Amino acid sequence: MRSMQSASAGSGVRHDNESIETSGRRASDSAASRARVGGKVQCRLCGQWLSEVGSRHVKRAHGITLAEYYRAVDEKRAADADGVLEDGTPFFGRLGEMVYDEDEDKIQCHLCGDWFKWVGGLHLKYRHPGWTIDEYRRAFKLNHSQVTMAAASRQILRAIAVDRLTAGQIGSPLGDRRGLQHVPWRSLVERRPDLAAELHPTRNSKLEPERLGVWSSERVWWRCARCGREWQMTVMGRSA
Repeated sequence: MRSMQSASAGSGVRHDNESIETSGRRASDSAASRARVGGKVQCRLCGQWLSEVGSRHVKRAHGITLAEYYRAVDEKRAADADGVLEDGTPFFGRLGEMVYDEDEDKIQCHLCGDWFKWVGGLHLKYRHPGWTIDEYRRAFKLNHSQVTMAAASRQILRAIAVDRLTAGQIGSPLGDRRGLQHVPWRSLVERRPDLAAELHPTRNSKLEPERLGVWSSERVWWRCARCGREWQMTVMGRSA
């Protein structure tokens, strides 16, 4: 069953109601097709069903690199897009919404139309180079409360974070000071200094930013650097 996380959609884009409804059915349709072939994925160029469409297959079967494969796929998909941004970028789904497939626990990427546990991070870096998660949010009208990760996956990560906090492996910025440690590769200050700069300076009285993990499930106060808006949200919710 498909569900959506909604926000108001912006203007200045082309929408076709019939294509939007077709896009809405892709969650169940894609799930059914994956089940029929045992979870394999289909190469968009030759139609073969494989355990993975990677660099080895596209090089041997098509004589191209993985980046060239993605560009070819994007060109073929442009005609099936559900809308076009003002700059001419085709997109799938609807602005202001994350389309979620509950059966597969995956969400749809607006840029390529594929389904993932998490749209962000490595997917944007390697599949859509040049796009950051902040640019993605702005382009597709996603507000701060909309997380670009599938619901069940978020719950699993949250449970792992709680277990580690309880075991003292990651220090809680708002809890007991015993066992707190500064882990550079996980620190929000070092991994996402842009987000750390928006931590509210006065409303997080017990906060030690250098001990705050980038995947922390703690709800903290934020203040937008551009408009000054203040709100509460988990660190993981913003960094995802």
